[in-house]
Amino acid sequence: MLGHAVFGSGTGNDGRDSIAVWHVSIDCRNVGAWIFACEDALHDSATAARIVAITSGRVVAGWDNEAALSRLEEIHRVAGAAAGTHAITVQELLDEIAGTRAEYQARVREEQERSRTVADLAWAVELPETAGSAGELARAAGLAAPPGSCPAAEDALLTSMLLNWCLQAWQDTTAALGRKYLRETFGEPRELPGKWEDALRAAYAAGRTARMAAVSR
Repeated sequence: MLGHAVFGSGTGNDGRDSIAVWHVSIDCRNVGAWIFACEDALHDSATAARIVAITSGRVVAGWDNEAALSRLEEIHRVAGAAAGTHAITVQELLDEIAGTRAEYQARVREEQERSRTVADLAWAVELPETAGSAGELARAAGLAAPPGSCPAAEDALLTSMLLNWCLQAWQDTTAALGRKYLRETFGEPRELPGKWEDALRAAYAAGRTARMAAVSR
């Protein structure tokens, strides 16, 4: 698996409307960054082809991917490449983490019915009850403002920070499997939530297929 492609939008360092593309690794570290003027990305086939290449095999991750996926579809068209993108949202990750915590807590309650000495689960990383935007979630999580060099970069960095925070929340969640009865019920800890890992694997497989097809032509 390669990791994530995170998109940001806004003005670039030159003041033009731009697209930022960040590579975020599987363990949610920033490992690559590019900023393209929208005019070039959406009208120049060479620039579009470069964006297709650097996002191939990576899952598009964001707060709301609708705009990013629509723009990426147009970039594929300009590049003359077949569209086919796998994506996941921060909200989907939060929902799966919250659902997993609820399952663990239900199992703990079963044990508490047998013994009064069983303690409640406590989370070091609390999940906000509601968050209507990436900015709201970042503030609720206590994250600092992203230190980008321009608005497009800041937008991409905000998403990458939220991915890293989701990973911390997941690791905090699976730490509960240190309790033997939880581990016996739910199995050994997974590095990532199931939907997250599935999306990464699917994106990697699709990218590999696309690369093999390109070589065979």
